[in-house]
Amino acid sequence: MIKKGLIITLLVIFLLFLTSCSKNIEEMTDDQKAAEEQTASSLQSSTILKTGSFEGRAHPTSGEIKIVESNGEKFLVLPEDFQTDSGPLLHVILAEHQDPMSSSNLHEGQYIDLGVLKSTKGTQAYKITEGDLEKFNTVVIYCKPFKVVFGVAKLS
Repeated sequence: MIKKGLIITLLVIFLLFLTSCSKNIEEMTDDQKAAEEQTASSLQSSTILKTGSFEGRAHPTSGEIKIVESNGEKFLVLPEDFQTDSGPLLHVILAEHQDPMSSSNLHEGQYIDLGVLKSTKGTQAYKITEGDLEKFNTVVIYCKPFKVVFGVAKLS
């Protein structure tokens, strides 16, 4: 009887954990979307350094990705086709690991956090201010509070 209660309790905790990373991100306002689209579209004609396509891990994530250089500055650009599930404090991360499946593959000093994901879909850009791009192999959408990898784009 105690075993059954323990199993049910653990199952409930596990289900809460899985669903907890699927809420809370705010969508951009129309003004924010327009500004972000203008920034990202102006970067589309920049020099392309790396590209990739998102694949879902713990949550469906899709879309193309570009890392570009414009006027000596580097940016990560998510175009209009980008989409992922929502979650609390989703971050955009450049990682050294070839294919991070979980937080155990993201070690301090081996990734750059580009900041909080601005929107779960659509055009957006993130300035890359540090690090040698040659050593970074993937872009990760990552739920920091629950250490969940939503999606990964391998860069080439």
